[in-house]
Amino acid sequence: MEIKKRSNSLKRILLATITITTLLMMSFTSERQILASWYHTAGTRVHREYPTAAMNGVPLYSKFEVTNIKNGKSCIVTITDRMRKDKVNNIDLSHMAFGLIENHKTGVTMVTVTKIDEQ
Repeated sequence: MEIKKRSNSLKRILLATITITTLLMMSFTSERQILASWYHTAGTRVHREYPTAAMNGVPLYSKFEVTNIKNGKSCIVTITDRMRKDKVNNIDLSHMAFGLIENHKTGVTMVTVTKIDEQ
């Protein structure tokens, strides 16, 4: 009986987690203005010479157009990594992606992020 109660509790927790994750992913509608920064990594998830990025609340390997609000320059990135949990309204761009839209010396810039629907 004890095992059955634990099993039901785990099922409820799993269902709640899936529901919350789905709602978070759905909450990213068509576009959003957020703060973009760049970071260097030696890892394979975000490679500095590819247009990749780290972002929370969206599915991995989804594609986004990132447009610098100040100068209108844009690039398309693939989300290949996550950020710290407290970084909700931010995107970390690879060295290459940030360089396409802004000078690296600025460090951060405001961007519009638009989800690209893949068909």
